[in-house]
Amino acid sequence: MKNCGVLALVHQGKSWCKEIHRKLKQLGLETYIITTQYENDADVVDIKDTVEWFETVDGSTLSREKVFDVIAQLESDGKKVVACIAPIEAQRLISAEVNMWLGAKDCSPASIMIALDKYLCRKALIDAGCSKVRIEELTESSYDIAKNQSESKFIKPRRAAYSFGTFKLDSSRSISDIEILTREMQEDPYVKLLTKDGVEFVIEDEIVGVEYSAEMIAYNGEGYIVAIHQKEISQSELTVLEDRFYNPSDLNTTEITDLAIFLKRCLQTLSFHYGCFHVEFKKTAKGWEIIEVNPRPGGVLINDSIRIRSGRESLIELWLYVLLLHVTELNTINLLAKASATFVENRIVSRESEIGMFQKTYFAERGKTVSSVKKNRLSVEPDIYFCNVKKGDTIPNTHKEHLVCCALWKYPVNDRERLEEIKAQSDNLFEICYND
Repeated sequence: MKNCGVLALVHQGKSWCKEIHRKLKQLGLETYIITTQYENDADVVDIKDTVEWFETVDGSTLSREKVFDVIAQLESDGKKVVACIAPIEAQRLISAEVNMWLGAKDCSPASIMIALDKYLCRKALIDAGCSKVRIEELTESSYDIAKNQSESKFIKPRRAAYSFGTFKLDSSRSISDIEILTREMQEDPYVKLLTKDGVEFVIEDEIVGVEYSAEMIAYNGEGYIVAIHQKEISQSELTVLEDRFYNPSDLNTTEITDLAIFLKRCLQTLSFHYGCFHVEFKKTAKGWEIIEVNPRPGGVLINDSIRIRSGRESLIELWLYVLLLHVTELNTINLLAKASATFVENRIVSRESEIGMFQKTYFAERGKTVSSVKKNRLSVEPDIYFCNVKKGDTIPNTHKEHLVCCALWKYPVNDRERLEEIKAQSDNLFEICYND
């Protein structure tokens, strides 16, 4: 398909650019990239001169007007944009508007707006009988009432990212915490893109149970669970940290079948008939409960975890198949059908023969300046890792997860000793020291 391609809306020169370009090239399509300002040329040196279009905008914002201007410019140059992909929240609404205009297969802008609003999303799930968690908008009055109740409550921003300002309400907290978080979010260059209408918070019942995330795609009106990651989380000051991820999870076949029915219903409730989703949920004593539904892929190395363990396409590649369903020459519906055999809800194999994935995340201390970063050599080296911090970097003094490194290890699922060895050593993979 000469002179036809997909437009990728990218944050700081990253957002899976290489993988998107590689898959589009395999499909015979071109890659057009618009990115927000990146920190240094090293972030884009491997991709900038290999794609058919690459443009950088000033600052940290991509506007709707700019995106449509680029599409018009591409068309004047004889290029045809057939779909738009945006793997992060701040640009997801724009990509949905573009895809609606192009006729590409994506969820509607209206459904994305509901998902990005934690209050409206929870209310929709409650009304459909998919959630029993009580939620209300946070005010000084509701804060005081909740703090004095016997039931455990959880506070989170109505719209945000990076677990910014998510915490359990207890006696040590005060309304001044909300004032601090509001200022920080208003100044954060990424999060403020999601809070243009102002920073608001919600307060809801604490969800107690084991936490998981489901990576899902939806097409032709039905959602499919591609993979499930089990998590270990911890509470830092005014934020939640996702420390470890396991794929496969500890859920058995019966539980996964039941979960699939539940999650499909949740996506249908939110009118998510096409798209890619990172759904966070817990297994509680009373059943499944949604934490949040994100209309984009999971972060860290979840995409790589899926690709390696399935031996086939990653989540990003599957999402491209969905977006391109309207391009009949590509026949991506057939590619999805072939890939579906590896989806966790369809996968029937012996656990003894499976490869497992273990991920460890590493967070920097807020408000400190890095004096050195060292990767130690372990007897069980990771299969993939990244480190996005260097000497001289100052970590913002904000209450969000300052994730700077991540590593992924493969292991035989039936070799518990191997997994325990990896877990024990993983804590020592990176040493980050500070000036103060």
